[in-house]
This record gives sequence, C-alpha cells and structure tokens, in this order.
Amino acid sequence: MKKLISLSILIFFLNSCSKRETKIIDLKSFTIEVPSDFKYHPYYGIDSFVGEISNGKSTFSFDYGYYGGRPTLNSEQFIQANSNKLDSQSYWLFVKLIDTEPFKNSENNKVDRSLVEFTISDLKLNPMSNDIVLDVYPKTKCDYYYSVKFKGKHYSIPFFAFEKNKKLLAKYDIKIDTVDRYVRTISLLKERNDSITKASTLHMIPIKYNSPPYPEFLKMTVISSSNLDKREIERIFKSVTMKTNDI
Repeated sequence: MKKLISLSILIFFLNSCSKRETKIIDLKSFTIEVPSDFKYHPYYGIDSFVGEISNGKSTFSFDYGYYGGRPTLNSEQFIQANSNKLDSQSYWLFVKLIDTEPFKNSENNKVDRSLVEFTISDLKLNPMSNDIVLDVYPKTKCDYYYSVKFKGKHYSIPFFAFEKNKKLLAKYDIKIDTVDRYVRTISLLKERNDSITKASTLHMIPIKYNSPPYPEFLKMTVISSSNLDKREIERIFKSVTMKTNDI
C-alpha cells in the first residue's frame, strides 16, 4: 500500500513539473504564449517590426513586415514555384548552349536575361525519364528537367535546384496549415545542431497578398541549440495568434 501511495505521489510530482507556467505576450500585431520566464526585448527595425523573446537560454527572434521572408517550400510547392520559368542555375546552364551575342546589352555587354527568356517558348518542367538525354551534364542524375524551345531548336536542361531543396527538406519536419486568414508553415529541425545558422522557423503569410495595400508577414526563428525540445517549440509556434484586421 505504501509503495502504491509513493508511486502516486511521484506521478503527481512529475505531471506537475511537466506543466510549466506560461504567459501570453501581446505585441500588438500578434500574441504568443511562452513559458513564464521568457521576456520580450525590442530591436530597432528600419522597415519592419523586429525583436526577440528570450529566457537567456532559448530565444525566439521575429521579423514582422512585408520583407519578413518566405518559408521553406515543400516539394510540391517548390516544383510549382519553378514551373513557369527557368530557375537561376538552369538559366545559366542554358545560356552556355546558345549564341548570346544578339542578347547582350550595348552599354555593359552583359546578356539581357529578359530578352533570352522572351525568346524561349514551350517551357515545361518535367519528371526525368530514362529516354531523356540532357544537353548539359548528360550523365548527372536528377529528378526533373526543363524542356524549352529556342529559335526552333529543343533543349533539355537539368533542374539541379530541386536536388538541393530535397537535401534541405530532409533536415526538417515541415507542417503547413491554414489559421484564420493566414497560411502557417512550421519547419522543425529533426535533429539539434549547435550551429547558430540552423534554426526552426514559423512563417505566417496572409492567404491574399498579391495586391495593395500589401499586408504584413511574420517570420519567427529559434536556433537549434535552444534548450527547448521540438514539441515545446512547436507548441509555442502554434500559440501565435495574428491580430491584423485589414487583410
């Protein structure tokens, strides 16, 4: 009986410890619920609202404004975003295959990219198949390639940027949903890393933002060396509530 009582007390104690006290910080543009030992520290921003929320061990930095940044795209989004024009790397691979003299700017002798792209037709981003022979780096494996028509000739250009994006995505758990009038993207690092350049992020982007007045974006980051575990970081990210009313 004594053992049973002791076990019950231990379970109660552990449950009590696991429920950390929290508070809501109201930053006018949004609110966030964090453990009670976190405090808000303002920064000076030129064209956006910036600051950090920290307890000295873990820090959530944020940038709220039109230039707040965009989230990491999942595979489907990345393909869609690059399906209507050559990405930068594929473009420079392509111009190595053509005569660029007619497209050089007379003032600086540089190739005018807009003129090259205007001349391209039938551009399409395709899944790679065994019967396709690429016109540049033909032995390199890739999942997608661009097919383009240029001055009556067809070209197949590798889409290497997708390979880099796959490697980036492999390091994150990315969760995308819709909250009120915002698309929320949470990118959580799968493994902790002591490098301050590695961070889990939250992006809150209005569903409608392509016409003026341009609404604000929120980007929030917490570096991977944070003392918070992944579940707690996700909980804090999900607690963010946007207060913008003019979207």
